[in-house]
Amino acid sequence: MPEWMAYSETTLKPLTTHSTTSTTLTPSTTPEILTPSIQHSKPSTQMSTTRLIPYGIVEAPPNFNVAVFPGSLRVYWDRPCTHLPIVAYVLTYFEGASHQGHQILIHPNKLTHYISTQTHPGHKYQLSIATKTIYGIGPVSPVLTTYSACGNDVTLPENGVYDMIQSPYFSQYYYEPETACQWTIKAPAGQRLKVNFEFLNLIGSENCDTDFILINNETFCKKKPTKDFIYTKGSSAKIVFISQAGSGNKPGGFKLSVSVDDTKPKDTNIVSYPGLIHMSWNPPENHTKDFHYSLKYRIVPEEVEIAIQLSSDVTSWTIPTNINFGRLYEIEIAPVASDEEGVGVSYLARAACERNITVTTGGTIYFPHSSTMYTPDTECAWSLITPPGNHLTLDFENIDLEISEGCLKDFVEITGFGKICSPIQTRGMMESYSPVTKVKFVSDSEEEGRGFRFNYHVNCCLVSI
Repeated sequence: MPEWMAYSETTLKPLTTHSTTSTTLTPSTTPEILTPSIQHSKPSTQMSTTRLIPYGIVEAPPNFNVAVFPGSLRVYWDRPCTHLPIVAYVLTYFEGASHQGHQILIHPNKLTHYISTQTHPGHKYQLSIATKTIYGIGPVSPVLTTYSACGNDVTLPENGVYDMIQSPYFSQYYYEPETACQWTIKAPAGQRLKVNFEFLNLIGSENCDTDFILINNETFCKKKPTKDFIYTKGSSAKIVFISQAGSGNKPGGFKLSVSVDDTKPKDTNIVSYPGLIHMSWNPPENHTKDFHYSLKYRIVPEEVEIAIQLSSDVTSWTIPTNINFGRLYEIEIAPVASDEEGVGVSYLARAACERNITVTTGGTIYFPHSSTMYTPDTECAWSLITPPGNHLTLDFENIDLEISEGCLKDFVEITGFGKICSPIQTRGMMESYSPVTKVKFVSDSEEEGRGFRFNYHVNCCLVSI
C-alpha cells in the first residue's frame, strides 16, 4: 500500500475531505437520524443563531476520523461529553459509485471500528457517526470522504521487475467509477525504470480529462506510448490511477509492468592524487552502440558546474584540482543514448591534501598557502613523525578560525591536544611525546578566516629514569 494511504489520518489529506454541508447520510432502510433544530432570533442590533437540541439527545462524538490500512478502514472517535448513558454509536457509511448505504450500531464502550475493504480496492467511502441514547439518535458528524487502499510502494533490486500494476478487476475487463490507486516504484541508485504498457483502454476522450493514469508528470488514458514503454528520468516512478464518477462499471482498464533499466557505469573507481582526481569505470551492461557519457563536476558548496561530453570508448578521466587542496568535489556521470539520458550516478571525492613529514630539525605548517582566506568545506592533514627518543614542540604564531563552542565548525586538531579554534587555546608551547603527531584542519561551509600558522621542532632527548 502506498505510504500516503497508511496508518495515520494525516496521510489521507490528498484524498480526504470534510463535508461542510449539513446533509446527513440516511439510508432508507435504517432508523431516522435526528437533525438539530435551528431557531433564529432577531435582536435589535444583529442576527444570532442558536442551535437547540432536545433533552436527552447527545452531540456527535468529537474527533471523528479515519485511517486507511491494507484491506480495511479504521474509524475512531472520542466519547461525547455527557452525563446521560449512551446506548450505542451509530456509524453510517456509503461506498463506491452505487452509494450503497450501511448503518452499524457499535457498543458504547468501543471507540473504534474496522470496515473491511478487501474486495473493493481504491473505492470511495463516505462516513459519518452519531450518538444514540434512550431518547433517540443525535445529530451526525461532518461527513468524511476517503478511499480504500489500492497500490503499493515497491523498491526493486538490480534488474528487478514488478508486474502487479493494473486497474482493479482488470481480469474481468472492467473497472469501477470513483476509484483512486497509487504505486511508487524505486530503482537502485543510478538506475532508471522502464514502464511497459501491456494494455491501456480507459473511458473518456483522448485528452485524458476523465479517467487516466499519471506517471510522474505524463498522463495516459487511451493511446500507448510510441514504443509501448517509457523511461523515467530519475530512479523512481509515481503511478496514479483516477476513475471519475459514473453510472456503473466501465469496460476496459490497464495493466503495466515496471523493470529496472541498468544504465550506470560499472566498477567506478576514484582516486585523489596531488593536483588531480582520477576516475575510471567500465561501460554499463545494457549500453547501446550509439551512446556517449555526460560527465559533470563541481566544487562543494559552489554552484558552478563543469560539463564534459565523452565518447563511449572512454573509460577514464582526470579532473584537475590545481590549488584546491582539500576541497570536496561532487562528480556525476551518466550515459546518454540518442535523446534519452540515463540516470546520473553522483560521487563525492576530496582533493588530496595530506603530507607525511619526518622531523629531523624543525619547520612550519600553515594553511592556506596564500594570503587569502581559507576555503569552505576543506580538509587537510599532516603527520609529523618524530625519531625514536625525541619529542616534538609546537608553537603557534597565529590562528584565525571561525570560533564555535566545542570547536564544532572550523578547527585544527592535534594529537594529545584535541580541537583548537581560538587564540586562547594556543598560548604557550605544546609538547607532544607521541612518535607520530597528527595535525588535521577542517572547515565547514560557512564563515572563513585567515587560517593558522605554527612552528615545530625536535627536542632531544627523552631521559629514562
